[in-house]
Amino acid sequence: SNPVRSTASCGYLNTAMAGILRALRSPSLEYGASFFLRHASAAATATELEVQAKLEAALQPTHIVVQDTSGGCGSMYSIEVESEKFVGLRIPKQHQLVTAVIEDEIKQWHGFTLKTSIPEKK
Repeated sequence: SNPVRSTASCGYLNTAMAGILRALRSPSLEYGASFFLRHASAAATATELEVQAKLEAALQPTHIVVQDTSGGCGSMYSIEVESEKFVGLRIPKQHQLVTAVIEDEIKQWHGFTLKTSIPEKK
């Protein structure tokens, strides 16, 4: 999950709250509830929320973290995605699936790190 920002501004809080409200109005209660639980204690940026929403819609991850690692300026991101959609795919192909979903956002960034994985069998 995203860490709590110690210097949350009103902009961060308003953005996070808007994302939470959008998610709670989602037709899927499960999606809305899981989104709320992940974001209730974190003030995420608009880009973090947008990227996460796009990846959730496309890949139905069991775990996802999108974090601005540039100190809030939006130039560097760290992304972790765990999804059943990656089963049988090598890591380069998993990464291609993720980057295809967020290619427009990536063009605006200085760089990002990406970690993909497959959920463990229980």
